[in-house]
Amino acid sequence: MYIYVFVLFWILINIIYFIQERNEKFKTNRSSVIRYLIINILCGYSIPTAMASIYVFGATVNGFEVFNYWILIVVAMFLSWLGLHLILCNEFEIVQNTNGNLSKIIGVALKILAIGILIYLKVVVPSTQDENKFIWLSIIPIIAIDVFLGRSYFNYALFCNEEKEVNSSSLKE
Repeated sequence: MYIYVFVLFWILINIIYFIQERNEKFKTNRSSVIRYLIINILCGYSIPTAMASIYVFGATVNGFEVFNYWILIVVAMFLSWLGLHLILCNEFEIVQNTNGNLSKIIGVALKILAIGILIYLKVVVPSTQDENKFIWLSIIPIIAIDVFLGRSYFNYALFCNEEKEVNSSSLKE
């Protein structure tokens, strides 16, 4: 059942992403920019989660109960995003009130922890026909998605900078 819910969510988020990218009108208010960023994050991390979920299909067919492993995969993807978020928010100075170096170190540690969880799962999960390789393969798109999301965070930082400049110039007048 959980796989059907995930696949439905995955299809829905990709359709929303496709509509968002095809839209020729660009809204530049804060809510539109944040919505764009959230959709990019969900769409991006749904790809490696879907790849790792292929393992769940294969293992379930062979009679294994692997829901707990699937939850760990989702947790690893969340930790991966959280680490990237900490790194990029400080790198692009989106958040001003944090200790940048500490946040970057925590972000790198979370990224390493997430990849470590996926490597650990690849080794310990039950497998009959090498279905667990899909967990290992989900690490590869994470690297590409980090670059993809880096662009979105960069654009968000540009928007925040423009917004600050507009607000400061309107205060001076």
